[in-house]
Amino acid sequence: MSETAPTPRVSSLRTKLLIVVPLVGILPLLAATAFAYHYASNALEGSEVDKVEALRNARAQHIDQYYELIRAQVHVAATDVLVIDALKAFAEGYQSLPRQLGWYAQDESGAQAREAALADARRFYLGPLRSAYEAAATRTVQCESWIPEEDAVLAAQYRYITSNPRSLGAKHLLDRPLEGATSYDAAHTQFHPILREFQEAFGYYDIFLVDTQGNVVYSVSKEVDYGTNLNRGPYRDSGLADVARRALAAERADAVLVADYTPYAPSYDEPASFIGAPVYEGDAKIGAVVFQMPIDRINDIMTAHAGGQETEETYLVGPDGLMRSASRFDGKDAILAVKADSEGVRQALQGQTGSGRVSDYRGVEVLSAWMPVEALGMGYALVSEVDVEEALAPAATLLRGMLLLTAVLAIGAFLASLWAASISVVSRASPISASLTAPCGLIMIYLGFTSRWTSP
Repeated sequence: MSETAPTPRVSSLRTKLLIVVPLVGILPLLAATAFAYHYASNALEGSEVDKVEALRNARAQHIDQYYELIRAQVHVAATDVLVIDALKAFAEGYQSLPRQLGWYAQDESGAQAREAALADARRFYLGPLRSAYEAAATRTVQCESWIPEEDAVLAAQYRYITSNPRSLGAKHLLDRPLEGATSYDAAHTQFHPILREFQEAFGYYDIFLVDTQGNVVYSVSKEVDYGTNLNRGPYRDSGLADVARRALAAERADAVLVADYTPYAPSYDEPASFIGAPVYEGDAKIGAVVFQMPIDRINDIMTAHAGGQETEETYLVGPDGLMRSASRFDGKDAILAVKADSEGVRQALQGQTGSGRVSDYRGVEVLSAWMPVEALGMGYALVSEVDVEEALAPAATLLRGMLLLTAVLAIGAFLASLWAASISVVSRASPISASLTAPCGLIMIYLGFTSRWTSP
């Protein structure tokens, strides 16, 4: 018996099933995909913002503790009997150095001794110092302009820098010159090992003692600022000079003064901050003590990796908008060089605390948290952030998985529609029941897949 050809009504029903069944299956899946992605993305963003806010708060606390520790150490040092005695001894010995070295002798020996010291200074400044500076610094300087001319400066540097047998960078290891003896040498032998041990124990770059005339009568590291006058010498515009002058002018014995990070020439233009306090003996001000703070300690606090994200970073920004700590992407080269201009930084420098999506200094969209930090009066912005792309990567992975599943189920729905159409043609079953059976099963499979991603 020949097969009966489908009637036009059956063909029309079959066509409708092939269209309706996939639509009934796919449209709810696409709607569920959009909902699941939106829900997961918002949940992840909220969670990541909470993390960067917690990191911001933790870093701010560490910075506050670090600067308060420094403040306390400077104040204690300024009132310590050992520092008072050392400052007095160094100030007296510094002024008498040229005379005790015989430079003022009536015969030619005095002039020859001074000329020998000046020749040593020229060789040092134009040789090892210039080479080291050109290798480490980012600019070219005329080192010959730094060669000391005043007798006291020349004598101090002659004894502990230019004739010091220790190599450059290790001049601080000499406690006493091998030849001759002066009252300054006696003071240095007594106090230098103690002050050097303090400097090394607490990680300061250098410690300075400055007399009331602005002379650096002592420093641990023995760089070329040693012995110079901070009112008229080559470093009179430095952060060291600024802090020393303000400390010497302070009317309160408990005053603590600080200068922000700037490139410091004697330290090969490395960023340096200074903090100091006046030193009193009774009611008489006898000078100032100043600590040079390296940028490394701040970097250690700010760049400690708290999470697993590759793009997570926390950094400080100064009032001028330049970074005061290293960048995860530019390293230490970012310090005082990279302009961190973002909405979060601007708000923090205006004293506001907040968080949200912003474009960072690289022009990349990030989840950011910011707040102002008053580091001993220096108004910084503290920013913690992570790239949006990395933070929301799990949601993007979920979206790709759901779209793939939707595509697979769409193919399944189409095949099911073929089956439903054939069943409806052969058995004349209800088109409604045939069109609902397969899509409902597919939707249940889909919801079971997405629930494991979107459930809290």
